[in-house]
Amino acid sequence: MALNDELLEILQGPTTRQNLSPLGEASLALLNAKIEAGQIKTLGGREITGAAAAALVTQDRTKIFLVAPFPKLLPEDAIDPTLAGIKV
Repeated sequence: MALNDELLEILQGPTTRQNLSPLGEASLALLNAKIEAGQIKTLGGREITGAAAAALVTQDRTKIFLVAPFPKLLPEDAIDPTLAGIKV
């Protein structure tokens, strides 16, 4: 799922206010494989159960936010890529 460039210009991480950029295709594929295997939890402790159409990553590469079907930008919905084993 391609995100509109204008939307990407205004979206920011909810706590750091850093710009967000799309997660690369290879990283998204790995993330979705780990979601399907039940290996991904949010920072709030919730297990992710459905594949993401896309994902956004913070500028410092420390948080991933899923897009399914819209960006979920609550702090507790973030995924830590290090804990998830996802290289961003």
